[in-house]
Amino acid sequence: MASDQAFQHFTLNRRGSLLALLFSVCLCLGVGFNTYLAFDQFKNPDSVTYLNTANGHFQDQSPVRRYRVVVPWLAQSYSKIVLGNTQTDPVYTLTDSYKNPKLLKGFFHINALLMAVAAWLIFRICIGYGASAFASALAVVFMLCGSQWGGLFIGHPFTDSFYLLTIAATVWGLQSRNNIWLAVGCLLGCVAKESFILFIPFILLAAKGRRGLPTVLLLGGVLLQVLLRWQIDRTLGLPVSEGLSAAGNHIYAIRQSLQTLCSLNGLRLMITVFGLAGLLPLVLLLQRSYRKQIKQQGNVLHLLFLFIVLAHALLSTELYRMFYFSAPVIIPLLAVSFDYLARRYRLADITS
Repeated sequence: MASDQAFQHFTLNRRGSLLALLFSVCLCLGVGFNTYLAFDQFKNPDSVTYLNTANGHFQDQSPVRRYRVVVPWLAQSYSKIVLGNTQTDPVYTLTDSYKNPKLLKGFFHINALLMAVAAWLIFRICIGYGASAFASALAVVFMLCGSQWGGLFIGHPFTDSFYLLTIAATVWGLQSRNNIWLAVGCLLGCVAKESFILFIPFILLAAKGRRGLPTVLLLGGVLLQVLLRWQIDRTLGLPVSEGLSAAGNHIYAIRQSLQTLCSLNGLRLMITVFGLAGLLPLVLLLQRSYRKQIKQQGNVLHLLFLFIVLAHALLSTELYRMFYFSAPVIIPLLAVSFDYLARRYRLADITS
């Protein structure tokens, strides 16, 4: 295992960390490419909203999604500044009915970069949990490639990659006591998605004896969200209450989500959000030695995080897509599971 320890040390130093990030970018570009090619602007209403807001068309858009402007604005700016003088290869638009292929390509590149940073942070979270670098990298590969959601977050004009990044940045900031990443997560989380406020109890409890800074950062994030909403509603001449009322109406989705979750097919889809590899920790829970190890490495805060993500999912009509945001806790658990199997069945030489 000496070589794995050397690899682990290398991935945590500056040069190795940069190479891990570049690997993550390349992986995300590959994972999302086919989804990007097969894009249909009418397939998902989220895509329609974000494409319109990228072009500055906020009127008659979803009162829930029209405030999530960071990724659309970045994609629009990138498409004009970087892709403005480039020609779009016809192969990129074979199945595309949208009239601005450069904007779609802008979304693809921006989402790939954001998702890559999120995956890189989750890789570091895995190592922080005590998983080996090899198992951590393998778990992140399964996160991106073993499920449909990784490709959709990257290849479609969504904003989920940015939201996942803010959650991962918050968890990593708390785990490593890195105030910069904590600030990125707390300040931009509410801007990425208003439901980030559900994580406030987790953040304050995880901060333990240093709750002053997270509290200030969270207040700053909420203030940014309020100012953003006020500016957009003021420009459109709409009452602020419209967006707040629409967000509050998500509570009516709980009944439908529970019915879906309680069905056999719904339970199957929930368990396999991260692909078949997501079943591994559940299967290993049957073994006493594994349960003992998990108890030593985990704590109540991890359960609180999963409960918040589950509540988040129940409030959405897309239950499984929202549960993908549990990755900063589920993927480290998967990495630990790989290490457990390697030790138990003497597969350690594979990682050395």
